[in-house]
Amino acid sequence: MTQQRAIKRAIKHGIDNKIALRVAIYLRVSTEEQGQQQISIPAQRSRCVAYCEARDWSIYDFYIDEGHSGKTLDRPDMQRLMKDAALKKFDLVLVWKLDRLSRRQQHMMYLIEDVFCCGPDEALRKVDLASVTENIDTTTTMGRAMIGIIAVFAQLERETIVERTIMAREEAAKQGRFLGGPALYGYEYDPAKKLLMINPLEAETVRYIYDEYLKGDRGYTVIADALNARKVPGPEVSWWYSMAVSRVLKNATYAGLVEHKGKLFKGKHEGIVTRDEWERVQRIMGRNNRFAPNGHNQGLLSGIIYCGECGARVRFKPTGMYKGRPRLSYVCYSVDKGSRHLIKDPYCPSHHFKAEKIEKRVEEELMMISHNPDLFRQALQDRLDRTTEGEDTEAAVAQAQKELEDVKRRIKKWQDAFEIDDDFSLADLRERTNELRERRLYLEEKIQAYQEAQTAKKEAAATGDALEEIMAEFPRVWDNEDFDGRRRMLLGIVDKVFLYKDGSVKFEWV
Repeated sequence: MTQQRAIKRAIKHGIDNKIALRVAIYLRVSTEEQGQQQISIPAQRSRCVAYCEARDWSIYDFYIDEGHSGKTLDRPDMQRLMKDAALKKFDLVLVWKLDRLSRRQQHMMYLIEDVFCCGPDEALRKVDLASVTENIDTTTTMGRAMIGIIAVFAQLERETIVERTIMAREEAAKQGRFLGGPALYGYEYDPAKKLLMINPLEAETVRYIYDEYLKGDRGYTVIADALNARKVPGPEVSWWYSMAVSRVLKNATYAGLVEHKGKLFKGKHEGIVTRDEWERVQRIMGRNNRFAPNGHNQGLLSGIIYCGECGARVRFKPTGMYKGRPRLSYVCYSVDKGSRHLIKDPYCPSHHFKAEKIEKRVEEELMMISHNPDLFRQALQDRLDRTTEGEDTEAAVAQAQKELEDVKRRIKKWQDAFEIDDDFSLADLRERTNELRERRLYLEEKIQAYQEAQTAKKEAAATGDALEEIMAEFPRVWDNEDFDGRRRMLLGIVDKVFLYKDGSVKFEWV
């Protein structure tokens, strides 16, 4: 809006023509633009503020999206700007450049026509729009047309940047250069040389993982357990897990290669393992995945199955060959003895179970429970009783709070006595109140424990209702799910499956 237009609007509403327009200033910079000073947040801000001061406009608020791309409107302060515009909290939106709002023509026109309503009809208009670097006046037909043209070029610029980025990454891959992102476990990035450099300590762990896997009888979990037993910190957290091991084994970077869009290029960095070792690992992984149920290298019950005899975890693993295929089994870690720290009882009476048989038994048990609502309700009630067994927590909380108030009054009483009685020493005060303070701490801890028990009771009851609804639909949904879908279902309703030496199973619900 021009200054003349602002004056006209002020006169129309019977206000002094020196009224200050309320202006919302929108600022944005994407991650890749952070280093460019001409479009940094401080630079945009100073230019917009100076623009307002020159026109005696009043700044309503700053809306700042730092580190957000212009390809989407799903940005925190953009969403806030849109909501405030709908409520007409300001008269005009000011930007340093229109592409700060969006780099997509579709989004730009949506903001102008539907959000800001910068059309010719004054009755429908919510707010106007202005740009510091572009001569924009949305109150005129030509101004709105200019915005459309600028929006087209903003989108073209964005698409050109994307195309150049894709081409640059492909060329970098062909040249064997690191494609960016956080440095890989086993390496450190040298910004001066623009090269991945081997971290000797972590590289030893990478070599150990490859050596163990190439033995042919070590799975991801076994290797992860061995690393944890040796107290080797993981790449993301302080411990190792199966997927972290899997990622190390799959990544071609460790063989001195750069992978881009499924193609391998010789990298400029030094490999930790040889290309031959990496390719042998890929062949083993492909063979194991092909033999696993539904093409997966984990069991349907992996992570939630425990030994009912000793309480140890139960692992899913190949145990020998049968007709040219691995025999897949569930076996208690105490029986397997592959990871010493996971052994609960070295004399556990459990044994190896055929994976397919146990998974079928779990399915049959769940089907049977789903067809017997009374049985399932009883199981849920037993679970609720275990969660809330003991004293009446509501009554206990009330009693504890009553006693706590009494203790606080007594402490206050002694403190008052100390203030008004000169013969009452600080040592006397400490002696009289120490025991009361200890009692107060004890009661506060008890109240917290009671309140947590009440919360657990409510959560258990709510979860029980949800589980009952899920189990009512279990047969229909289960039959239509693939391996991944069935596994998600199990993880959503079952916390633990206990496997006993006779092959029977019991469930602990979530």
